[in-house]
Amino acid sequence: MKRSLSIFAILTMCACGTIDFDSTNGGNSSDGDVADISILQSNESDDSFDLNDYTNTVTICYDGSQATVTKSADIESLTVSRDGAYVTVGDSGTELKNLRIILSGSTTSGNLKVYNSKKFVLELNGVSITSARGAAVNNQCPKTMFVQLNTGTVNSLCDASSYSDVVSGEDCNAALFSEGQMVFEGEGSLSVTARYKHAISSDDYIRVDGGNITVPSAAGDGIHVNDYYYQTGGSMNIKAVDEGVQVEKGFFNITGGSLTISTSGTKGEGIEAASDIYIQGGSTYVYSAKDDAVNSGGSIIVSDGYLFAYASSNDALDSNAGKSGAITITGGVVIAHGANSPEEAFDCDNHSYIRISGGTVFGTGGTQSGGSFTASQYGSVISGSVSTGYFTVTDADGNVIMCCKVPRIVSNSSTLVSSPSFESGGSYKYSVLSSRPEGSSAVFGDYYYTGGTASAATSFSVSTTYTFSGGGGGGFPGGGGGPGRH
Repeated sequence: MKRSLSIFAILTMCACGTIDFDSTNGGNSSDGDVADISILQSNESDDSFDLNDYTNTVTICYDGSQATVTKSADIESLTVSRDGAYVTVGDSGTELKNLRIILSGSTTSGNLKVYNSKKFVLELNGVSITSARGAAVNNQCPKTMFVQLNTGTVNSLCDASSYSDVVSGEDCNAALFSEGQMVFEGEGSLSVTARYKHAISSDDYIRVDGGNITVPSAAGDGIHVNDYYYQTGGSMNIKAVDEGVQVEKGFFNITGGSLTISTSGTKGEGIEAASDIYIQGGSTYVYSAKDDAVNSGGSIIVSDGYLFAYASSNDALDSNAGKSGAITITGGVVIAHGANSPEEAFDCDNHSYIRISGGTVFGTGGTQSGGSFTASQYGSVISGSVSTGYFTVTDADGNVIMCCKVPRIVSNSSTLVSSPSFESGGSYKYSVLSSRPEGSSAVFGDYYYTGGTASAATSFSVSTTYTFSGGGGGGFPGGGGGPGRH
């Protein structure tokens, strides 16, 4: 399958001035050997492939405790070893171009291990692998592994609860592991269960262009990656004890598709990246996070798409960039629910670091100390406790401008609302309703509604200066921590 290039959308944003990658807005890498988001342009051709070019095929059909291996005629010399259903393709000296490994069948005691020095395709064609020794798929190739999920197929991978087959000097920490880059394509489904540590891990980067990928449970992180995580399409649904997505050195970027994360551990963050986090499209849901829902060592930059961030015990969005533009919103829809004071919706060390020039923004969290920031889009900070229900903002005639579901009571709250519909001198009202407004339409799940009418009770004014009233033990932006600090 040849994929159409999507980097054009990113370059267009840059050219139009929507996102600025200079030192005042993003580009804050915490590790000098990992480039910023501009590297996506140079990697685009490497991330593309045509399945028809990969003609050197190894077909593996798992059947219980055994596996049948068939090689295309021109690669009969390729080393393939088997121990029951534990199959190793290649060895330390393998340098085979256009390799395509096709997996099908089922085993509860098997795996696949790959050695190669060239990029290759791993085609999942209706396979179920559970390993009793280690990873279900262990790729030791330092180049790109294209994971092709064939249309209509259901695939599953599950590792062992302890690893007994790791070779000295090799790394392997996930049910689906790759030393090199990992790129997901196709329209099939894949379920990855991690009983030992992480579900999906790469010592380089991970890109998701397609597929319906689910992590029903992970003892560690759902996705664990070194350089960056980049999603342009497909769906990713993660339930993990630790981080949903963790990027050790680089950035996180989503431009399309959907990403849903739920964490259950006491130190689990939804998305954690050492450098910048970009929301440029798609739908990102992060909830049930006990630590920060979204935590960046750099800036958090939203230009399009939908972001719902809910933290049960900490900040919704936490940027550690420590500079102007630490949290930048130029478009899209951002719904952020932080915990009670001293936690909050937006934590970036100084209120003046926030930039809002577009998009719909709704945030609740603990009361901030006094302070303000100036934005180019009108909005307001409303003080006071917020009850559960549907926080609804209307114009003077009762027409709904925004409606956001509030999942819990927040005491001494500061609620930030901002919308392109707000105008200087306009008259606006809000109320927390028990049900969504009459005639409204769901735009973002059960989190965000537009349209319809409502009778709101409390009037408020808007300004380009957002002012937080003092109180409640939490400084603006409150108590968070850098990536890795839980």
